[in-house]
Parts: sequence; structure tokens; C-alpha cells
Amino acid sequence: TRGDSDRAARCSSQRQAQQDYVLQVVRKLAHARFDADAGPGGDPTPRGAVLARFTVARDGQLIGLSLAKDSGSPGIDRSVLNTIRGVAPFAPLPTSVTDASFTFTVPIRYTPAR
Repeated sequence: TRGDSDRAARCSSQRQAQQDYVLQVVRKLAHARFDADAGPGGDPTPRGAVLARFTVARDGQLIGLSLAKDSGSPGIDRSVLNTIRGVAPFAPLPTSVTDASFTFTVPIRYTPAR
């Protein structure tokens, strides 16, 4: 029916807007340097990835941040989270995203500190 196809089109449009938004955040994060600081006794040349979970408010403010998958090193995790906080705020949510906030996960690669 017409109502079902309109609803499907709106859902598809919202999903596309969400995907575009995540790519926009990833592009902004790509300009940041995620240095790994393992701390005392840590591996001097750590490298790898964590999975960061973001919640962004309608105005682009970072209102939630955690690691869905950590590095196994508290120092590295803290460094990655602090870098993300420093990159925020992000762009406002697109108007087609109708919720008050948007939560998503992004893989973050970290490298040895120089």
C-alpha cells in the first residue's frame, strides 16, 4: 500500500542519513592522531584498534562515549577516549534523523606515541 511504501522510503532515507553522518564523523576523526600511551611497563610500541561507541546529541555534542571493544591496556583506552573527546563536538544531526540523539560504533586505530 501507499502508506507502507512511504514509511519504507522514510526509513531508508533515515538509514542513509545515519550512514552519511557516521562517515562524516569518521572523516573528522581521521584528522586526529590516536597515539597509544601504554604507561609504565606497557608495550613500548603498541598498535591496534578499539571499537568506540558514541552518542551524539541533536546539536552535535558528544553526550556518551565508551569502548565496545577495548585494547586491553587502560592507558591506551584512556588516551583514545581523551583524543575523541578533544575532537568533539561533531556536526549537528541531519534533520532526517528524528531522534534526540544518535548512538553508533566506530573502529579507531591507534599507533605508537612518538
